[in-house]
Amino acid sequence: MAKKLKQCPTCQVDITKTNQARKCEECGKDCCEVCSEQDSEYGVMCDECLQKSAEVSYIEESNETRLLRVKLTDGELLEKGQELAEAYKDLRTHNDELDSIKKEYKGKISAAETQIESLSGILRERYESRKVDCVIVKDFQEGTIVVTRLDTDTVIENRKMTNEQRELGLKNIESKANPDEDPDAPAEDGSTLKLAENEVSEEDVDRAWKIILDAKRASSGLLTRRGFTPAEAIRVLDILTERGKLGPAKESGETRDILEAGPAETPAQEGEGSQQNTP
Repeated sequence: MAKKLKQCPTCQVDITKTNQARKCEECGKDCCEVCSEQDSEYGVMCDECLQKSAEVSYIEESNETRLLRVKLTDGELLEKGQELAEAYKDLRTHNDELDSIKKEYKGKISAAETQIESLSGILRERYESRKVDCVIVKDFQEGTIVVTRLDTDTVIENRKMTNEQRELGLKNIESKANPDEDPDAPAEDGSTLKLAENEVSEEDVDRAWKIILDAKRASSGLLTRRGFTPAEAIRVLDILTERGKLGPAKESGETRDILEAGPAETPAQEGEGSQQNTP
């Protein structure tokens, strides 16, 4: 049990009912009402503490964190070395990724430039290359190769065969026409090869002439699309040219001129008709 004060240890004044004992809330000393004051903010304070609080202080103290040099320990140095190695690894990885991206977009840019150049050329020249069905007619008797595009009936190539091509073609034709005969055996006329002619009937000639008159143009491509073989189409056109119905073939590849629009009769038939009409 705390000892009851009879006298203030600070000011030596007797403790009575009108001068009760107190304890300074600042320094913790025992005091009385005479040598202390009751403050609403700080509570009970003795005279000494009151005097100190009343003095003006020119010193202000606060805390803050600053970035300063600190010597590393051996463990911290090892850890920093490992972080440096990881940083170099990440740098190499990022550089490799960047190179890969550059190559990818370099290819895309090159493809776009190529497309732009191609489209610009198409617009400038007003044409582009496409796959077009063509008829290749090889005349081994005349030794020529004629290539006709079927979309426009235009001859795009007309050239002579090489001797090797012609001889090989003639041998193949001879072997197909006479499979039981020796292709190298001499013929009756002394030649070593027999020529297979592409003969057509008068019905074929009449049918081809009607097709030409209906279409108002004469070309092998036209006849080929109407059921003639390329060789038959060429032969029919040559026959109609011999009879004066069509003009000769043109090196420019244009269709042959239609010279006469009458029936495609043979010269012999024309002669017979003229004799019948002669009185």
